[in-house]
Amino acid sequence: MQWNNETHAGFTSAARPWLRVADDYATNNVEEQRSNANSHLNVYKRLVQLREEQAIMYGDRCFLFDDNKDVFAFARIKKGSPAYVVIINFGSNSTVVNLIEAEGCDGIFGFPTDGIIDVNSVHTLLLRGSKSGTKGKVPLNDVFLGPKEAIVVKFVPVFPR
Repeated sequence: MQWNNETHAGFTSAARPWLRVADDYATNNVEEQRSNANSHLNVYKRLVQLREEQAIMYGDRCFLFDDNKDVFAFARIKKGSPAYVVIINFGSNSTVVNLIEAEGCDGIFGFPTDGIIDVNSVHTLLLRGSKSGTKGKVPLNDVFLGPKEAIVVKFVPVFPR
C-alpha cells in the first residue's frame, strides 16, 4: 500500500524509486484510506476492534441459513453483552435476509425487530440502496445485501424465559 499521494507515493525522495509505484497511488494510499470511514483500512480496523467484544471472544456461536448456498451467516451470543450477527452474501445476486425467522440456533435466543449496523463491506448498499457507512438501525426481518457484500450487526438477543 502506498503511503500518500506525493511523488513516489511517499516512499522515497530519490529521483527514481527502487521499485515501480502503482499507477493509482494518488487515490489509493494510506492517507486517503484514513480519511474515508468506509475504506478497506477502516473496515479492517473495526473488525480488529470487534475481536475484543465479550460476545466475539467468549460467546456461543450458532450458524444460520444452512439451506442457503449463497448466504453464510452466524451469530455470537453471550448473556449480559451485546450480540453480533455476521452475514455474507457470496452469491452473484442481491438477497434479502430475514433473521427473525432464521432457523439454526435451536431456540437458544431470538432476534429483536432491529439491530445496529456495526461494520459493512466497503461498497455495501444497505436498506434498499442507501450508501454504505450508515451505522443506524437495520430491520432484522429485511436485511438487504447486494452480490458479494457483507455486514456485521450488533443486537440485543431475546432469551426465552
